[in-house]
Amino acid sequence: MAEVKFGAVCVNEHVKYVHDSSEDLPAIPHCDDCGQPVFRQCPECNAPIPVRRYSKSDGSKTRWQAKRYCYQCGEAYPWGPGRAGQLIDKAQRYIPGPAAESSPTPSGIIFPTGIMQYLDETKYGDELVSHARDGDSCYRYSLWFPALTMYIHAIEWAAITFLEAETGIDIIEKERDGVNYYLAGGEHSIVNELIRHADVDQKTISVINSTNRLERRWVAHHKSGQTRRDDVDAVRGRLETLVESLFRTLTIKAQEDEE
Repeated sequence: MAEVKFGAVCVNEHVKYVHDSSEDLPAIPHCDDCGQPVFRQCPECNAPIPVRRYSKSDGSKTRWQAKRYCYQCGEAYPWGPGRAGQLIDKAQRYIPGPAAESSPTPSGIIFPTGIMQYLDETKYGDELVSHARDGDSCYRYSLWFPALTMYIHAIEWAAITFLEAETGIDIIEKERDGVNYYLAGGEHSIVNELIRHADVDQKTISVINSTNRLERRWVAHHKSGQTRRDDVDAVRGRLETLVESLFRTLTIKAQEDEE
């Protein structure tokens, strides 16, 4: 379960203060760990910043963490994902012509409102959302291979998020304990965990397995400069299908429980 309060957070994601009321957080200009500015509100809409910590299976607590996106306006916090921003900045400075212009638009909605609300209550949902959004940012600047990479990582985080939320299996904690996981191959496989412990259909398993195979093929393509927009569209479509398959039923169940 998640414990939620409000926090003062620096640009490097250090949670400096936590309180039940955002109004009672001390106003400090800079982090005493790294010297970076500290925020008590979203710089875009002034909403207070929620921070969360989760209980482990042994009863201990994880550290306080802030989400990467504002729950009110949806903009990235200053400590939010910088991967796509760095790639886009390089594109604008070094790539001449249309490649540096914001023009292509990915089709389809990966996170409908209900699923987005459900993911916001999960431990790793923000990782899933941030990777998918980074993929969309790269897509709009025709950065096809970075977009492809982000979508594939989002597929992996979708499975990790589902397993933790629905079965209590925390892949990240297991890896911190020395167990190395792969998406769909090797001795320890995220797909195998889904098959063993989760009620998911064969279509979902097929989506993950096919993406794992296509990733290897398209990485080889990238070395010869052949990553294409239709390659990226195919993987993004698989991500959209996977998110729907994994989280739609859970979202409906969560809504019914609230009623």
